[in-house]
Amino acid sequence: MSARFAPVVYCCGLLVMGSPSLASAQSVEEQLSALSDSRREEFSEAIVLGKKLYEQGEYEVALRQLEKAYAILPLPEILYRRGLALEKLGRDAEAIDAFTRYLDADPDAPRDRVAEIERALERLRDRVSDARRAFVEIMTEPPGASVFVGDETTARALTPYKLEVNAAGETVVRLTKPGYLAQQHEVEGSAGKTLVLSVGLEPLPDESEPVGEGASPLVIGLGAGAGALALTSAAFFGVYAMNEAQVDELSDRTTERPAGYNALIYAQNRRAKRGWFSLAGAALLGSAALVVHRLPEHESGASLSIHPTGVSATF
Repeated sequence: MSARFAPVVYCCGLLVMGSPSLASAQSVEEQLSALSDSRREEFSEAIVLGKKLYEQGEYEVALRQLEKAYAILPLPEILYRRGLALEKLGRDAEAIDAFTRYLDADPDAPRDRVAEIERALERLRDRVSDARRAFVEIMTEPPGASVFVGDETTARALTPYKLEVNAAGETVVRLTKPGYLAQQHEVEGSAGKTLVLSVGLEPLPDESEPVGEGASPLVIGLGAGAGALALTSAAFFGVYAMNEAQVDELSDRTTERPAGYNALIYAQNRRAKRGWFSLAGAALLGSAALVVHRLPEHESGASLSIHPTGVSATF
């Protein structure tokens, strides 16, 4: 190798982080010999500067220097370095192209480098594929809800769950869990993104609770008692009116009061009053029992006692 080309070949060796084979060095020398002195110098400067910038993490500027050198002399080693810089910049599709072209251009590349590039290509292709896909992270409180998609009858999984959805439209997601209301959501995916669907599940209503759950037991009991008292009062005054009608009829028949008239009136009124008190007592007793029965369990201090002398209720 001539002395005038030695620095340039050395720079190419630095670029690929290893010593090129003798055949590669001879190929580089042959290609350099076709360049003018100014172009060789420009090529050398671009390679040295590109390597330095790459090591400093200046990948964008390093890439421009590598592209400048490749435009002067398209060596496979520059394709390899371009692939590394492009991957660092997140330009995955371009990195795949650079690595693939390197493998095609240098079939005699070292095995360890080929293995490294194949691993990079697998990683990059997965990322490119994910960039076209859309996902939604489904979380529920409480967790463990079954995830159904569309009209599917078999659950995909239990929450929390990362679901792939349609990147170009809406996906219907249904969530079910025993003891909780089922929910349905329409999720619009976005390519290359993972959305978050956070859902609070609502417990099923207590079907054992009768209608009018919010009504106070005391109000219900008092209402029932008032109704019962109204009925018994109507019955009393009806009976009393009947007694009065009987007395008036008896009085119309005779101008003289018959024997036992006062006793008859007293007995009839007494029976009417006794019936009224009996009905009123039964109504109050039933109302108190209803109040005690309707009180919630956490208010279990309520009690109803029946004594020989009366009835007592404690709330």
